[in-house]
Amino acid sequence: MARELILKLGKKITDRVDVKLGMTKLDEDSPEYYGLASVVTDEMAELALAMKVRVPTTPAEIGKKVGKDPVYVEQLFDQMSMIGRPGPWTTFAFCSAITAHLPACRSRRRPGSGCYKLPDKWRWS
Repeated sequence: MARELILKLGKKITDRVDVKLGMTKLDEDSPEYYGLASVVTDEMAELALAMKVRVPTTPAEIGKKVGKDPVYVEQLFDQMSMIGRPGPWTTFAFCSAITAHLPACRSRRRPGSGCYKLPDKWRWS
C-alpha cells in the first residue's frame, strides 16, 4: 500500500512534466516514490508539504502550519538536512530534490535573516 504523503511529496518535487500536469499518476513503482519512501518518514513528508519550494521559513512558522512544537520541527529539519546531504549513497538529483524543500539548506543567507541554518560542522561548501 502506497503512503499518501510520500506520493504527494513525490509529485511536488518531481521534474517530470507529465506528473506535474496530472497526466501520469505516481504509484509505488515510480522513482520519486521509492526514492523518498526509503528515507523520509510521514512526519518529514508532512513538514515538506507544508513548505514552499525555495522560500526561506522558520521552524516556528512550519510548526504553526502543521500543529507541531517548533523544537520538534527543528529536530526533524536536522534529520532531513542530513538525508539531503550528498554522500556515497545518494545521487545529486535526489539530494537536490530533498534539499530544495528545506530551509536548512539556505546556509548562504545573511546572518540574522531568521532562516534556519545548518551547523558549521555540516556545511560542505
